[in-house]
Amino acid sequence: MDYNLIFTAILGGTILFAVLRGYLRGYRKSLYYLIVTLIFYVVFFVTLNTVTQLIYTSPLPGLELAGDVAGPTLEVTIDNVLDESLGDDFAFLTDNPESAAFFESVALFAVKLVWALIYFTVVSVIYWLITRLVGLIFVRVPREEGSRKKIRKRGMGAVVGALHGIAAVSMLLILLGGVMNINQSLLVIADAFDAENTTIQESDIQLLNDPMDDIEGIDDLREAVDGFVNNPIVRAFDQVAFGGTPYYLILFDQVFSLDYEDVNIPIRRELAIIADITTLFADDEIDPGTLDPSAISEAFNRLADSKLVEAFMPVAVRALVAEFGDDEIDLSPLEGLNWNDEIRELGQILSLAVGVMQQANVFDEENPISTVELNRDDVVDLFDALGASN
Repeated sequence: MDYNLIFTAILGGTILFAVLRGYLRGYRKSLYYLIVTLIFYVVFFVTLNTVTQLIYTSPLPGLELAGDVAGPTLEVTIDNVLDESLGDDFAFLTDNPESAAFFESVALFAVKLVWALIYFTVVSVIYWLITRLVGLIFVRVPREEGSRKKIRKRGMGAVVGALHGIAAVSMLLILLGGVMNINQSLLVIADAFDAENTTIQESDIQLLNDPMDDIEGIDDLREAVDGFVNNPIVRAFDQVAFGGTPYYLILFDQVFSLDYEDVNIPIRRELAIIADITTLFADDEIDPGTLDPSAISEAFNRLADSKLVEAFMPVAVRALVAEFGDDEIDLSPLEGLNWNDEIRELGQILSLAVGVMQQANVFDEENPISTVELNRDDVVDLFDALGASN
């Protein structure tokens, strides 16, 4: 199936239809509907986080249906659900302020998705009914005297209609582009864990029972992603980019992202990082005896770019200390700690350690452990990494 042609027909057809509708409506009506359309789109993105927070913290009708865990607001109700679901054994996850904030960010993410769905369905229908009624009452097209002036007005209407079509395609690309980008990362991850060449060492359990190419629909998904990425209309819209990222992916990340404290965590970007890491080990068995030590360092460097890991590390440390550690442990040094650098240094340490153990036959059951003559540069790098770590 030619997905490139399908995307061209959908995107190009949307613009051509808008041009035709603009020509038939004329300049004045076309301009009015373009303005109200832009207002609808802009209001959503400008007010997204504010409305989400308002829904989360304001009293809502119908919450009493949640039963005993129901509270006056969605925030209280979700807290009650977590307390009841986790129980006393996992109370440290909600009692800890950082953990509670992380759970709240996940809840707000879910509320944001629900609000986006409601906005582009229920609110959209109500908005268009109101704006159409206003347009019928107040936007009147005067009778033209002479066909030349009428043709000129309709030609200007076609131009405005083209702008309307471009706006519609821009919004369509936000969802379509984000989904395709996520699928692209998932395909990379799936290829890396192809069951034909990747198994768990000393285990009969395969990561996947069937090769990726045998999974129903996987080839169609590949063709769809390739068709979208190489589509000429999509590439034209790709030119509108900020920091090398197309605008539609930036707006997609505004919706499909976690907001933990002051950190915005795009889901799409986190999947791309996972995909990059899996490609480093795609051709290797998961065996420390044959694993490339440099791949370990590269994987940790890429992992350090993850905002999710950056946000979750202090949460995990405090939660584990609260559960298994001493209450008198001073965790103040964690504040302001650069977790990205810590992860990179850890990767450097593990890479050097695995390299030395491989040379010493530590992972080789057939050969005895041997003495390794350490390279001066490796020793310096190891102690530099240990010294840089906090």
